Amino acid sequence: MGAVCTHGKVTNLAEDRLQTEGREHGNYLEEQTPRFSPRQKVWNDRSENFTPALDTTDPNHVESTEKAGFQIADTGSVNVVDVDALAASHLPHGNVDHGPQCSPGDAAGQWAVADFMTFTIVGARGFRNSDWMPGRGKPDCHVVVKSKQKKIFKTKAITHSMEPLWNDEFEFRRWEDGAELEFHLYDQDLVGSDYLGKAMIQSDSFQDGFNGDLRLDQPGKDKGNEQQPAYLRIKIKPPGKVYPPGPSPELCVTLSRNEHKNFGLQINTQDQKNLYIQLVFESGPASEWNQHAEPHNHLSRGDFIVEVNGVEGNASAMLEKFREQVVVMKVRRAIDFIIILERSQVKNASGNMQDFGIQFAKNPSGQGLVVLGVETSGLIADWNASTSDPASRVQVGDRILRVGNREAGSALQLVKALREVSGKFQLHLVRTAPVKEEGSSHWRFK
Repeated sequence: MGAVCTHGKVTNLAEDRLQTEGREHGNYLEEQTPRFSPRQKVWNDRSENFTPALDTTDPNHVESTEKAGFQIADTGSVNVVDVDALAASHLPHGNVDHGPQCSPGDAAGQWAVADFMTFTIVGARGFRNSDWMPGRGKPDCHVVVKSKQKKIFKTKAITHSMEPLWNDEFEFRRWEDGAELEFHLYDQDLVGSDYLGKAMIQSDSFQDGFNGDLRLDQPGKDKGNEQQPAYLRIKIKPPGKVYPPGPSPELCVTLSRNEHKNFGLQINTQDQKNLYIQLVFESGPASEWNQHAEPHNHLSRGDFIVEVNGVEGNASAMLEKFREQVVVMKVRRAIDFIIILERSQVKNASGNMQDFGIQFAKNPSGQGLVVLGVETSGLIADWNASTSDPASRVQVGDRILRVGNREAGSALQLVKALREVSGKFQLHLVRTAPVKEEGSSHWRFK
């Protein structure tokens, strides 16, 4: 799901596809015929019969349906046999409190089209447990959802992960306008839970649906030290609609210098292949772009520029294009991940600590430290061989942002930190997000 960059025009293939294929496939951009789960029903105003979208030929559906208070007749119609059981079925897995329930005896005399918003808590990324200590391993994370200080849902715990993926879905009845929905992230242990952060969203922000990241407000931020942002990914859909499409891993940006001396970007070429945005200045063409673009199309610190005016694959050549009056850039979002390594304190024959087995530039500059080579032996090679997750293997082009509990620093500071670190420690890295042409898109963009 890439983007096509052309001079004078910005085209997003995913959006074009949605607009042209909407009627054929049904999508978020166009009103659709509601599709109902066993907990989303339409009542007939003259009887207690209704028609949920159930497969009446499936014995499993029949069994679960009758337990919920329905009965499927030989004709395939569905009748209510136990209203109390039916109402109770609105509480899936025992984890959700939907608030007051409707019943056929309400003043309206019927149930209307399901009045439930559907939420999916997808995953979290970028958070760093400041209380993590060597020997503790990775956190066991869960999310508690609250509205108006009332707990309404709790996810399952994802164990031993620095990038937990839940994909937990729940439904919740609409509430008062202006109410906030809060997502609290915890690390669960034997004696309790450690608080890792909170994200919030106002109800008026998702009445038409939502699919994106919420920034986590993390505790323990030291004054004077910039903290790497962390995010919680959620999806929300209104009744009768599907989830909105996720954000694109690529965007096209056209900047014109006009009267400005530069484009308002601080760029690093340590990668040698791509350009890395270290800073977006408060004034200049890049800042002006952000002022007029939708939030999901903003240029951000940490983005990668993979093409400039048709040139790609060579950071120095792309940088030269910024001498021109207009630049058309293909920008790729970053994905970050954290791994936990253990560096042996037993010294080898040469008297040094265990070698990492990765190569860097001779005189690296800027923020982060780019991996230019991964050797066949060493600490990183051992990690790559031991992990079952291909996405967490360290690759050429990955950029190290943090080593251990130290704050993000310059490339030279990170080289020093790698030289000194020992025992168990966290290694925080980022890389360019994959697009579908390169394989499966990252969960952050689905």
